[in-house]
Amino acid sequence: MLGLDGPQYFNIAYQTLMYPDVLQGLVKPVFFGFIIASIGCYFGMKTRGGTQGVGKATTQAVVFSSVLIIVVDFLISRTMIGISDANRMPETTAIAEQPSSQPEQTGPVVVFEHVSIAFEDNQVLNDISFAVEPGETRIVLGPAGCGKSVLMKLATDSSARMREASASSARM
Repeated sequence: MLGLDGPQYFNIAYQTLMYPDVLQGLVKPVFFGFIIASIGCYFGMKTRGGTQGVGKATTQAVVFSSVLIIVVDFLISRTMIGISDANRMPETTAIAEQPSSQPEQTGPVVVFEHVSIAFEDNQVLNDISFAVEPGETRIVLGPAGCGKSVLMKLATDSSARMREASASSARM
């Protein structure tokens, strides 16, 4: 997909691997294992009612563990990101104090006006119009085959793909 062979892929992966990523990969499983073991033991020890009680306790333990793991994962990630950002703060401050060489952008970053695309007899996009302002985030939702990927490809590679769109305008 990316046109890389095995050694190239692993070389790039190794170059982008950072210490905080490794640290998170070592810390999180310890917490998750503790959560699973302790909650499983807790619900197992308070089980009553024979085999039906065991089934109910197992379901409760799995649900409670899953929710707690999501919460703890969020907290650990936020903490680790905060620690890694605090370590990088001097560099960030130095960069922020430098004057910007680019003029501040005004107006929309992305504009789609009446974009329509069909592949053979299948209409994928039909009269789509929207604008994305600087700092704004848009979420594209829809069922499979409704044109989300085509829309994103248009947004990232408009020059080549706009020839395929009919009666439309897209500006980046």
